[in-house]
Amino acid sequence: MPSPELGGTHLANVDLNDQRRFRALCVEHVRGEPKHSFRLAKDLRVEIAQRMDRLPVWKQAEFGERIFEVDAEFLSRALALRPTDRGLAVYLKDVFEDERIFEGTLSELVSRPEIELRRPVTSANWSEWVFKADSQLANKASADYAEATREQAEVCERLFRLPLSVVTGPAGTGKTTVIEALVRGVRRVEGEGAGLLVLAPTGKAADRAREVFEKASLQGVETVTVHSFLAANGWLNKNLTFKRHGGRKAAVGTLVLDEASMLDLELAGALFRSIDWHMSAGSFWSGIQASCRQSGADGSSQT
Repeated sequence: MPSPELGGTHLANVDLNDQRRFRALCVEHVRGEPKHSFRLAKDLRVEIAQRMDRLPVWKQAEFGERIFEVDAEFLSRALALRPTDRGLAVYLKDVFEDERIFEGTLSELVSRPEIELRRPVTSANWSEWVFKADSQLANKASADYAEATREQAEVCERLFRLPLSVVTGPAGTGKTTVIEALVRGVRRVEGEGAGLLVLAPTGKAADRAREVFEKASLQGVETVTVHSFLAANGWLNKNLTFKRHGGRKAAVGTLVLDEASMLDLELAGALFRSIDWHMSAGSFWSGIQASCRQSGADGSSQT
């Protein structure tokens, strides 16, 4: 909405108290919030009123205390209004929808029972897979390395049967070693043809993951960027923005999401829309590195 202070031509049929003006101001202020994805309606209205008060021509505009209630239907075309213990929260509509699909999917994955394995994976398997004979620590401090690999093997054993696992830690703490071992576990349980997909947020991260698997002689592990995966399944527009519907939902057995903390909410929302989670056996998330495993529609366990 053009400011009267700039002396420009007003848009036709838009007066100072027009609903569209208030909604546009709400969108601008919520979008500018640096810490949260929402603003409380009571604070937002006061902030907008104070802004109007500093502009002489706009002092005529009056947005009352009940405006979010009275104009809720109109505001909901661009905003989402959510009651909370602290008052009414105002979100950008797309942000709110992305958060809810993220929240709902993770809650559903966490609530699933542990995965029934077709073949056992023993403690000895995990210990073998996390041990790296060429590690400098193995040669310089064998006792410390033995303790570290023992803990890594225990982590793998705990995570492997879970539908959703998150591996987090500073650089050099063994996240990649754990993910590599989990991939070996998937191959052991499901065979070489296991449905396994590794996604990374950048080309550099994807290249690094490929190098890790190649060095470990793990052949045929599909590793691509999140954007490439979305494009292949029809979730990117021609201008490279993300579609919110209309793409194909991919059936992924086990999803490994490397450097997951690099995904912003918009990209994560697009990714979560693109996967048929009912057909997925599990997920591992890393760097946070992450991984997800889901159960098949017939009740079987896939990876």
